[in-house]
Amino acid sequence: MCNWIRPKTRLAIYMRDGLACVYCGRGLEDGILLTLDHVKPKGKHGMNNAASNLVTACKECNDRKNHKPLSRWIRRVSVDTRQNPKNILARVVERQTMPMREYLEDAKYALLARKCKDIHDVRNQYREFFARTLKEIGSK
Repeated sequence: MCNWIRPKTRLAIYMRDGLACVYCGRGLEDGILLTLDHVKPKGKHGMNNAASNLVTACKECNDRKNHKPLSRWIRRVSVDTRQNPKNILARVVERQTMPMREYLEDAKYALLARKCKDIHDVRNQYREFFARTLKEIGSK
């Protein structure tokens, strides 16, 4: 279990970011593991765990970004994913400036309604939900 951020806040950030990596665009339906990434690396200018400094990243992007500055990382990921670097940066900035209040409320109720023990239960249930949804869409 991760103790540096509350499960409700983690889930709210995932929800704010559409349950997808802000860098490569892949989501839970692609079978990825979601993580949180510090936009400004933890080692730079002190550790900042505020929601405005956190974005959803797949484990692969988060591991590859490591402590690289955002500008350098975006250039790299844009080549790998064939995306315009300006679009990736715009997505990161947009997510950082979105108000968190409604997402925190939704996350709170999602955790209560599903009686989940922690964020890993929520993650698994969302994976199952997306798998069922994709299956239903494919059969129509």
